[in-house]
Amino acid sequence: MRWYLYAWAKGGGFVDWMFVDLDVVREARLIERARRARREKRLGDGSTFLYIPFLAFARAGAVVASTLPRSEGGAPR
Repeated sequence: MRWYLYAWAKGGGFVDWMFVDLDVVREARLIERARRARREKRLGDGSTFLYIPFLAFARAGAVVASTLPRSEGGAPR
């Protein structure tokens, strides 16, 4: 898999989104870096979510398109 659409929804539609190149994510080792930084969140259903800040994707050149400004530090409000 090469592409990933990461989106936030509210009221039945997307409020913000980013389209990410997973080849760049793998090359930049962003997942491993997030694990080392312990950017994991456990959800109520027992699953775990690994958080990678938008700026990490942007600085690595992984963002193909997005509604978020390049200066955005994290997830939308």
